[in-house]
Amino acid sequence: RGTHPGAMALERLGYGYEGQLPALRREEFSRLAEGKSGQPATVYLDHAGATLYGEGQLNAAMRDMCTNVYANPHSQSATSQRTTKAIDEARLLVLKHLNADPSKYTVIFTSGATSALKLLGEAFPWSPGASEFAYTLDNHNSVLGIREYAQVKHASIRVVDEDSPDKTLATFPGGASRATKAPTTRPNGHVATNGHVAKKNTAEDEDKEEENEGQEAEKNGVDEKKGAHLAADDVDNGAGDTCCYSLFAFPGESNFSGRKMDLGMISKVASGYLPRVWNGGNNE
Repeated sequence: RGTHPGAMALERLGYGYEGQLPALRREEFSRLAEGKSGQPATVYLDHAGATLYGEGQLNAAMRDMCTNVYANPHSQSATSQRTTKAIDEARLLVLKHLNADPSKYTVIFTSGATSALKLLGEAFPWSPGASEFAYTLDNHNSVLGIREYAQVKHASIRVVDEDSPDKTLATFPGGASRATKAPTTRPNGHVATNGHVAKKNTAEDEDKEEENEGQEAEKNGVDEKKGAHLAADDVDNGAGDTCCYSLFAFPGESNFSGRKMDLGMISKVASGYLPRVWNGGNNE
């Protein structure tokens, strides 16, 4: 049992993992405890950035690595096939944890969240003038970086309120200048861009903006009546028709505040509810 008064109090109160947190710290993270030579105990708070590995994980991995021979998974040898099987099983475990159908989803391992989001932005099949990148204001910094890929492909950008995703905070049309920055803060309830509260355009500003957008659309081959890009890189749906894909990003848990987001947003997007609301349609 832990001898630190604070740890004992936490166990009595049932704090964390139904009172198991002190035992978990003692058994799996003993290296955080006060050192024998008087070094102070460590309190690690950066789990959102990089969580710590437990001693049980290390021991299990060590046993596995010492027992099996793993090799390049892209070969046909027995050791390579064993590696391929282990990777496939790991993917299935992740999908099972997320209740994701393996026939519809796959898992791609990357070096981290930033690498994964960069890969997504680069590989996403943006349809210029038709795709939209929507995201909640409270988001991972690397999610905001996807705006650059969307703007290069002339996809529109939409910022929504994480508490009420029906509410749009700001929009940026496809073909907007790459210098335009979507809002990243909400001072006094107002959306801010580039660190300044966005001002209301005058009639002259709006006329000039429409003229610039028209020139940009003409340059990039945008059919303004259809709002679609007449380009060869539109996504083919396999039936000879073209379709477009849009992307919505929100964190399951804020890495700033730790607040958990409403996962119901997934079904609202999948059902078409939020896209209809965002585009001014019926929200029934």
